[in-house]
Amino acid sequence: MNTDERVLQLRQWCKEKISNYSKLKNEIMGLYELAVTEIEDGASVSHEIDLCMSDVEELIKENYN
Repeated sequence: MNTDERVLQLRQWCKEKISNYSKLKNEIMGLYELAVTEIEDGASVSHEIDLCMSDVEELIKENYN
């Protein structure tokens, strides 16, 4: 899977989280945009995707548990 496909999967995953946790839309989109920017700047794709997903999960945990 190439970088574009992986970023597209992350985008879809974030959209699903936003549909389930709409009050966190801005924060989730911010984390997604940060990951994409870091990837564009040459950071590890896997690392940035993992970081974004774990940060989104942590955000959800903090706000819904």
